[in-house]
Amino acid sequence: MRESAVRRQVIALLKDQGFFVVPFPGSIFGMAGIPDLIAVRRHPETGEGETLWVELKAPGGRLSGTQTVRIKQLTDHGAQVVVVRSRDELAKHLNAGQR
Repeated sequence: MRESAVRRQVIALLKDQGFFVVPFPGSIFGMAGIPDLIAVRRHPETGEGETLWVELKAPGGRLSGTQTVRIKQLTDHGAQVVVVRSRDELAKHLNAGQR
């Protein structure tokens, strides 16, 4: 499966889960390695704001060194970042995060 197919499936799942999804085409901020999507919602159980950065990879795809650095920078600042290679992988992450 290509990354573009993973992207479509992941965006559909995020929207189904109530997220507002912003895809970043390339390096929109002039900063290489930024994750592909940012998804925001009000958590259905707690009512708290929830922001999720999503890096998409084709099955078997690996992070570049720059992506690894950016993800660490984001998580060091409290961001929630997930790297997913399938819709099911994201679904498991979302289910694990239910409070």
